[in-house]
Amino acid sequence: MADYLIKDTTLTGIADAIRDKTGGGNNLIPTTEMASKIRGIKTLSVLQEKTVNPGTTAIEVTPDELFDGLGKVTVNAVALQAKEVTPTDSVIEVTPSSGYVGLSKVTVKAVDVGNSATEPYIEYTYNEEGKIVAAAMHGFTEIPDGCFAYSSALTSVDLSGSPGITSIGDYAFYNCSALASVSIPDGVTSIGANTFRGCSNLASVSIPDGVTSIGNNAFRDCSNLASVSIPDGVTSIGTYAFGQCGALTSATFKDTTTWYVGTSAGATTTAVTVTNASTAATYLRSTHVAKYWTKV
Repeated sequence: MADYLIKDTTLTGIADAIRDKTGGGNNLIPTTEMASKIRGIKTLSVLQEKTVNPGTTAIEVTPDELFDGLGKVTVNAVALQAKEVTPTDSVIEVTPSSGYVGLSKVTVKAVDVGNSATEPYIEYTYNEEGKIVAAAMHGFTEIPDGCFAYSSALTSVDLSGSPGITSIGDYAFYNCSALASVSIPDGVTSIGANTFRGCSNLASVSIPDGVTSIGNNAFRDCSNLASVSIPDGVTSIGTYAFGQCGALTSATFKDTTTWYVGTSAGATTTAVTVTNASTAATYLRSTHVAKYWTKV
């Protein structure tokens, strides 16, 4: 027996289509009688997959374009009973709200996120649109390259669970345009290239004393950054590290001696004076923005 996809919404039309598909003939009952005898219709439409994030109250799925009889399906999420998962749980059961009588029980397999002392993991908080708005890192010794890149709704990152972080990778927070502030752990020694580039809402950043290098474009296009303090330990700043930081009016160098700029890393072509915070800010964002900075 063959399956046919029939694009019609009336039983008579479906019956006519059946007669046409099977070649018609006098052996078939009349269309009007056939329509009355059709008890069910099997649709071959494939619905779009949708992921439901925590906090979602409803989702919408769009059927396959071949199925003309339905425009959209809205599926209401059931309010499930809160259930705490312990590390030893492999399966938990949750009971829907009493008002939803169509479902008696839901079984949810618990995901093992590992032990934070030995296996790094990240906790995410999502908004109603399914975008990441907050994150907490546990057990990391570095923030990997591109870890939060393009997380446009990310407003905060909690690094207190990763006191052993020593480096922040390239593009780690690239284009996190909602990120307003970040506290870099004390153990960090290097900030990679393009790390905070495009964080246009970043108003403040605390660079710890242990940092020795700031990569190319590290804070480029942080248009809301007004001030920065460069610790004693920093010996190199890459090109355009503070480029297009139009609001930057104060750059305090804790060590104001022996700073040079040049066209290659480590070059000591031209000495610059950074004793004045306002002048130093102009040098970083404009005058010497395309140069490598080196302290010897």
